[in-house]
Amino acid sequence: MEGRPWLRIWLILLGFTFLGLPVWRVTHPAAVAPPKDLREGTITFPLRVEVTFASPPTSFDLEYLGATLISSHAPNRDFAIDWKVAISKEGVDLFLSAEWPPGTPTTAVRVKVTRDGSAIAEQTFWGDGSLAETLTVWEPKP
Repeated sequence: MEGRPWLRIWLILLGFTFLGLPVWRVTHPAAVAPPKDLREGTITFPLRVEVTFASPPTSFDLEYLGATLISSHAPNRDFAIDWKVAISKEGVDLFLSAEWPPGTPTTAVRVKVTRDGSAIAEQTFWGDGSLAETLTVWEPKP
């Protein structure tokens, strides 16, 4: 078989280049714009968060984006905090964790978020021994 080996090599390289460009674009996507700041396009709302336990926990934490809103190691049943937050359309997640002494029966924990006296989020969780739950707060309707 006769031919020009250099021509064949260039044709093969040209073919791989044309096939490789779509693969490169799929495996190396364009830079994604970072998400907008949470405060852009949202309104800050003054909220009150109330947490009520049926049986007092030995420890308790309520967090938002890793920042602790309420933390206690005293055996209390009722906790509350006034808090201002910008709520996006996706809502705001509050993370609740609590621990009870051994032998404590299954107990209820009520988390209530209010704005101007009206509840915008309320949920009851049940736990025994320990609890780790998330409550999502949506933007209040005017």
